[in-house]
Amino acid sequence: MVNKTTRSLVLLALLASTAALAAPAPADVAGNIRALLPSTEVKSVETTGLEGVYEVTAGQNIFYMQPGKKILLVGHLFDLGTGKDMTQPQQDALQAAAYNIQWDKIPTAARISVGDEKAKREVVAFLDVDCPYCKQAYTALQATAGIRVHYVMLPLDGLHPESRDKTLNILCAADPPAALGTGMAGKPVPLSSNTACRAKAATGLDGVAKYAAAHQIQGTPFFVTNSGLVVPGLGDALTQWLQPQQPEKGQ
Repeated sequence: MVNKTTRSLVLLALLASTAALAAPAPADVAGNIRALLPSTEVKSVETTGLEGVYEVTAGQNIFYMQPGKKILLVGHLFDLGTGKDMTQPQQDALQAAAYNIQWDKIPTAARISVGDEKAKREVVAFLDVDCPYCKQAYTALQATAGIRVHYVMLPLDGLHPESRDKTLNILCAADPPAALGTGMAGKPVPLSSNTACRAKAATGLDGVAKYAAAHQIQGTPFFVTNSGLVVPGLGDALTQWLQPQQPEKGQ
């Protein structure tokens, strides 16, 4: 069933020559669609670039319907003129809203920033130095040119009991970015005997842990971009964001 509806949605998308900006559906249309979903809390009903097809948001889900028809289409709409995925931005916004993360409120303590200081694209990466997936993420981020990366250290004490002490040594090293690279490579980080720095860094780590708990960041790696994208864990969303930005078709 899902495969059929997804194929149908792709076909509909292929028929679209242009993509209209989303706008709230007329009240009668929204009411009709809500009536077809009596047990679903519908957040919004908006127009699409396809005449008679409306985008429905319910909880964290986005799907497409036509008024008066008991057919629900699951999938993504694409604008063939620009190559843009028309559905993904709304899904990204829903996920970001669920975590309620604001870029300028992310902790700056226990943070190590690297990369191009003038870069337009920035990303915060919450990392645990002993997390294997974090090591993969670190490698990918370090290999990407033209971005600014802010590593916010989030040792997961329950999973990696040695991570916190390693992190304190990294934060209090003479060259924290280099020490982070050493730690992420699985190599020993020299012990820091700077007690004042370690105390300050420990307070910073406590603040990051409280922030993570308040925003339901339950694991690492976890990413937030300055464009509002929130990505829990490794996946296609991060891979796509790391790709060099291409100009839109027609530009």
